Amino acid sequence: ELEGMEYILNSEGKQPPQPASAKATGEDYRGYYADVDGDGNPDGVIYADLNKASESGAQYYNSDGSYTYTAKTNLNEYTISKEKYTEGKFGEKEIIKLKKDKNNPRFYVMALNDFTTEAYEDPNDSNNNYSAYTAYYWYYGAYGHMGPLITEIGFGSGKENTRKMIEKWKAAGTSEGYSNSPQNNQDIWKHIQEKYNSGKWYIPSRGEWAAFGDYFTNKTDLETKLTTSNYNSLYGLSGWYWSSSQDGTTNAWYVYFGTGYMFHVNVSHIHYVRLGATF
Repeated sequence: ELEGMEYILNSEGKQPPQPASAKATGEDYRGYYADVDGDGNPDGVIYADLNKASESGAQYYNSDGSYTYTAKTNLNEYTISKEKYTEGKFGEKEIIKLKKDKNNPRFYVMALNDFTTEAYEDPNDSNNNYSAYTAYYWYYGAYGHMGPLITEIGFGSGKENTRKMIEKWKAAGTSEGYSNSPQNNQDIWKHIQEKYNSGKWYIPSRGEWAAFGDYFTNKTDLETKLTTSNYNSLYGLSGWYWSSSQDGTTNAWYVYFGTGYMFHVNVSHIHYVRLGATF
């Protein structure tokens, strides 16, 4: 009998306790946890809600962190869990789950943890013992050769950027790849293919990282973390993360939570990776 039950935010902007099957009908669910795969557990935190447009002139700290998105209609429908999730570093919030898929995602989600690769053996490689990775090259061998550019910097481009770069990396050594750009085992495009093929996860674009940073951080927090060098205390974040956006033939964009900006660096550097999703 609870199916179809709806509610709105109260006058303080908070949500009253809800039955597990109540629809999620609030105007803005940024900061709430997302159950992306539907298993009942949170996979990420929502940083953009397309029920409302981004604010005019929105940006993360510096001008390279500008981003914009517009509101959409006829979005997917969702439910909100009854009990709040209390174990995450993004605060005590409910978990949002998909109720009705209209092929029109409402939420942009950032994973709760950094992407890592466990040690493994590759039977197709004579040097088949590989160590675990916690950080990655963007594309080591493509330094100086990434032309023409095939990615975008804007909000909403991360998933397509990721698809294009995986295909470009896989085509190394052929006319479809970047010339003189051999694969490196620590390139991120090798290791995220399984996650990308799930249909949900990808590396966020510059604009998507900017939207995340703009919502979850502020100058005071960032300066404190820079002084203490304790980046992990800021929502469990590492210092530097790759985006999926190129910048010229040698560089890709990354977000730096130490001082709070978007910047570019050559693709043979090593940074951390955190995946994004839409649902």
